[in-house]
Amino acid sequence: MADKGPWRVGVVGYGRLGQSLVSRLLAQGPELGLELVFVWNRDPGRMAGSVPPSLQLQKLAALGERHPDLVVEVAHPKIIHESGAQILRHANLLSLRVTMATHPDGFRLEGPLAAAHSTGPRTVLYEGPVRGLCPFAPRNSNTMAAAALAAPSLGFDGVTGVLVADLSLLPAPLQAGDPSLLRSLLPPETRSSYWPLTTTIPPLPCPTSPGSLF
Repeated sequence: MADKGPWRVGVVGYGRLGQSLVSRLLAQGPELGLELVFVWNRDPGRMAGSVPPSLQLQKLAALGERHPDLVVEVAHPKIIHESGAQILRHANLLSLRVTMATHPDGFRLEGPLAAAHSTGPRTVLYEGPVRGLCPFAPRNSNTMAAAALAAPSLGFDGVTGVLVADLSLLPAPLQAGDPSLLRSLLPPETRSSYWPLTTTIPPLPCPTSPGSLF
């Protein structure tokens, strides 16, 4: 990325996930070698007042004119069904990796994962296809399973799930309290997970077009 200049990123979709991602790209992208080159939304009016006019892409078919290196889809799966092949002719399309991190007391694990123990402040308990995780973490893999269903070209074998035990995520007021209280806490909003995805996940060969990246 450093050799060719900033990595040019386009965002397809401007709902809550897209808004969060775009704001971070605008604020932090340059220091990470990322340049936002377009934002597209089915309803262009939704971008008014928050996305600079120069970055608003009115027609998705014209994305090639912005010369993106990576397109991040945070819209409806139908968009990929309709335009995925076209996007891949011009850019890489973000591969999907979902990380679930919480305090060890917040997990409800079964099978071999039930015996897994933290070995430090932050321990990766599982990293691999979501298919292998769901049976042993049915209450902690809902978002991952939903992502696998929403990306049928990847499915439960193509979406990577990462389960992390992180002691730092325990709220201070609960450190000396009843661990069962943790079960009433919701995890961070799913949209927060899209930022590290954008900055860390390498593109993979498209399963239906080996010459393209997905």
